Order: sequence, then structure tokens, then C-alpha cells
Amino acid sequence: MTFRRRRNLPSSRPNTELFKQDNDQTQVRYESISLGGILVALIRYVTEMGMGTDVHGRDYTKAAKRAVSDAIRHSSLNFFRALGKSPNDMRITARIGAAEPEQIDKDAVAAELPYGDVSVECVVGGLNVPAADDPNSVQPGSNAIVIANAAIIVCFEE
Repeated sequence: MTFRRRRNLPSSRPNTELFKQDNDQTQVRYESISLGGILVALIRYVTEMGMGTDVHGRDYTKAAKRAVSDAIRHSSLNFFRALGKSPNDMRITARIGAAEPEQIDKDAVAAELPYGDVSVECVVGGLNVPAADDPNSVQPGSNAIVIANAAIIVCFEE
């Protein structure tokens, strides 16, 4: 299986905006990015959520990878042809919430997603659950349960 990593794009965070449709006045979300000075609209088609844990060892990357896997495990996206797109056209943002987001290996988390251009954002969130003191543990509290949450957001350029 081949993994595609995010291409070296100009550093520009997606800009989420709201606009009104003319026909029914409902609000629709879209994101835009600037590529070489050209504003490109990214339309969000899928948002999946997942949760992952590491029960021993306080491994935030392991919990984050499991959260991403949980989010995509229940998905089967078959609408690509209708849009004239392929799975490799996806712009995917994996937003991970963990108590210590700086401990997450973003490249390892991105590798959990088999298609598209993937970016990983780690933010404070999730949960640490203290374990009972383990007399065999070198460090008291090192067996805390780490819980990470993932939101996988799939957009296509329009």
C-alpha cells in the first residue's frame, strides 16, 4: 500500500468561511487556501470522528493513530466518480485532541490515512485517566490511560 504525504504547498492555513446560497438562504461551510496567490475553494464532503486509547505507557502517538483508524474504519466512500474525482484528490485534515499534543508524531498519524494530501493538527483535548499505582512501575503514574480524539475532515478542490 502506498501512502501519499502532504505535498509541499505554500504555508497557508485553510480559511473557513460562511456564505449564503441564493435559493434558500441556508449557510454552507467551505474552506479556502491560497496556492501560489490563487484562492482555491475546498468543499467539505466528509467529517468522521474517532477515539483511540493507549492503556499502558502514555503513548500519545499510539492513541492518536488508533483514533484515526477508528474514524475511518466505518467509512466506505463511493462518491468520487460522481464528482469526477479520485481518492487521491482528497485534502484531508486530521485534527487530533490529546492532553499532551506536542507528544504526537504527526508523520506517523498521517501514515494511517491511505489516500489524499494529509495534514495533521494536534490540539489540547482528549483525556488522561490516572491508573492505580503499580508497584512494578519505574515511575508512579506512568501507566495512565491516554485517550485521544480524532476528527477527519475530507475536502475537495472546487
